[in-house]
Amino acid sequence: MSWWQRGVAGGTLTAALTLGGVVLGPPSGGWAQPTPQAPDPELVAVTINEVGQSAPTYQVEAINRTVAPVDVTVRLGVPDGTSVATVGSGGRADGTEITWQLSLPASGGESVNASFRPGGTGAAQNFPVCVYQRDTARPYDCAVARWTPSAGLSAADGAWWQRPSVPLLAGLGALVVVAMVGYGWRRRLQEHRVDRRRVVTTGRRRVRLPSTPPPAPSPSRRWRPSIPMVFGLLIAMFTGLAVAAVRGATYGSEVLDQANQVPSGWIGSTESGGFGVLLTETAFEFTVFRMACVPAGGQDRRCLATVGLRNRSDEEQYWYAPLQRAYLPTGDWVAVDEAATRQENGGRDIFAAPIPAGARLLVPLAFTVSGELMPEHLELRSGAFSAGVAVR
Repeated sequence: MSWWQRGVAGGTLTAALTLGGVVLGPPSGGWAQPTPQAPDPELVAVTINEVGQSAPTYQVEAINRTVAPVDVTVRLGVPDGTSVATVGSGGRADGTEITWQLSLPASGGESVNASFRPGGTGAAQNFPVCVYQRDTARPYDCAVARWTPSAGLSAADGAWWQRPSVPLLAGLGALVVVAMVGYGWRRRLQEHRVDRRRVVTTGRRRVRLPSTPPPAPSPSRRWRPSIPMVFGLLIAMFTGLAVAAVRGATYGSEVLDQANQVPSGWIGSTESGGFGVLLTETAFEFTVFRMACVPAGGQDRRCLATVGLRNRSDEEQYWYAPLQRAYLPTGDWVAVDEAATRQENGGRDIFAAPIPAGARLLVPLAFTVSGELMPEHLELRSGAFSAGVAVR
């Protein structure tokens, strides 16, 4: 085919395509564009590292492993009894948590800092942090930092004079001192009496007789302890008997209480803990990182809990919505609002499919409560007969 024939054929094809585009045209509303998808949760992560020693100070880093920028919300929980000291990089503190709005660059990250003033109890504290999709309750990743006081005494110990062993040691030391003083006083009194016997009076003069070695004690003579020593030993003996009696009575009451308990139908025992604490039951491991309530219209409030779950069993397990409950201070409870939970998870029904063995899940759970009372604690479980876990 010559060059002019190729040109004619190309022009004819171009004209046909152009005419087809004009006649057919695009569909109403334009050509369909691909819907932007949220990044894979595993590609956006968060880490928290301790950078202080005398007080809890942390550096939180949100990491974006995708090839596009991502807008996220980072929330760092503030434990009960702890106050916020400093907040860096535009964070906002409201007493229960610190919030940052971050824009993560592609294949990059951003770090923020915060420091706290611990409460006076000296107990260890958990600082949960999660990174969420911007303006949603759907978490990408969560982490927990545990701060333990670095003082010489343990967190549960008070001042040294408040230790239970100090009064006991002080009492024993006092008994020893009293016994030694009593023994020395009695011996000094005996020497003084013997010394007075060696002084005789001749006229107006007092003459001290030369000292003679004391006579050898007779074999029948026995040593007698001093009265203070006897009383000290008696007090120590009665104190020990009283402590042993009290301990025996306490132990006996504990044994009786355990023997009189009605057998429970639950499998296992209920583990309790706070936010950021890993709790284990028969099939699942639960960690609740956050719980917050917002108005939902009228007198209703929607409480959202960020829950991490891992199937620790050897087989797949279903997770049942009616068994996940939020308890009010009155003892009443509400189960998971399945419609609201599906909405908060972007239309995904997290209870529809079983969880494979060893698989992990990080999702928001929604509870709808009416009135002024807010949930006091959560109970999460894998099955109807599982004792589950309690998060307070």
